[in-house]
Amino acid sequence: MQICVTGVVLRSRPLGKNHTLTTLFTPEGLFTFFAKQGQTLQCDYRETLVPISLGKYTLHRNGSRLPKLTHGDILNAFEAIKQTYALLEASGKMIQALLASQWKEKPSHKLFSLFLNFLHRIPESSNPEFFAAIFVLKLLQYEGILDLTPACSLCKASLPYACYRYQGHKLCKKHQHKQAISIEKEEEQILQAIIHAKQFSELLAIAEFPIAIAEKIFYLFDSLQEEKKSERNSSEDPYHEILRLSKVVHPY
Repeated sequence: MQICVTGVVLRSRPLGKNHTLTTLFTPEGLFTFFAKQGQTLQCDYRETLVPISLGKYTLHRNGSRLPKLTHGDILNAFEAIKQTYALLEASGKMIQALLASQWKEKPSHKLFSLFLNFLHRIPESSNPEFFAAIFVLKLLQYEGILDLTPACSLCKASLPYACYRYQGHKLCKKHQHKQAISIEKEEEQILQAIIHAKQFSELLAIAEFPIAIAEKIFYLFDSLQEEKKSERNSSEDPYHEILRLSKVVHPY
């Protein structure tokens, strides 16, 4: 049976000496397929397997076996992202967040549209790491696991701004988790501004703020993924795959 899938390549893992397993993020969720000779020049569609590429893929599906690539077309290679390591690294963090949080063929139309828009806009940001962190915060919001109320998640004491955060929880000093991080008043205001922003122009403006909060956002996300960390393989780092497959040279 022939099927057509449109999506963004999140990773392409080597299979044997020559083949690849490629994972897409699509409006219908994560989708993995087999590409024969995908690591070699013999594959006519090798360019469509490079991470951070939007493509349209024709696949042959045979029962429970992995779909096999029969044709691929590049719709957007996002070349601007692949020209600088800072943009590659920031985009890689968005990719890692999707791989860690999304499920196989779990419909995610709104999240796919959001991710695609972030890929289009990230080259416009002078602070791509913060812009990627904004995507991760939006992902937490999309999943409905981020406490947005002005109160402690446990005792409901009023916490209009300064607080502690751990995983999706907002906590007061009395109920802070031992691994919670302190969120200062200005930082919480920025988080709230990100959550309530409706336009990308607002998000790009927020990313210009001289405030070091990106690492805190990544930590909040990672704290939700702790049980999955042991399953991750550092050799599957998406932006290192990009460097390998697209021959981008590290500028340093």
